[in-house]
Amino acid sequence: MKKLCTALLFLSKGISAFSSDLASNVKQDGAQLEIKKTSEDQIEVSTPPQAAGKPKRTQLRVDWQDECGNTMAIWVSGPQGTSYGDLWMTAANHAITTINNNGGCLY
Repeated sequence: MKKLCTALLFLSKGISAFSSDLASNVKQDGAQLEIKKTSEDQIEVSTPPQAAGKPKRTQLRVDWQDECGNTMAIWVSGPQGTSYGDLWMTAANHAITTINNNGGCLY
């Protein structure tokens, strides 16, 4: 029961985080923006060049915390057009499986 409550807690936290704007630094075409501080009062924003002939992939990082105080960063990626919700659910599945296999802790 405790594991189920923990899983539901993480799921609700993730859904609420996903409902906020996860793509605030992503352009309409899906390209990530590079933000560099060039001097004390100047910031440069650019779009990195894409490798010729390679399709873009959608990536997402999800940070999970358990009841034991451990944090795990999970990176997931999918082909162009994959939704952030699908990527988040993949990360959630991995984190919950890891927590269940380790007796309630990530490590």
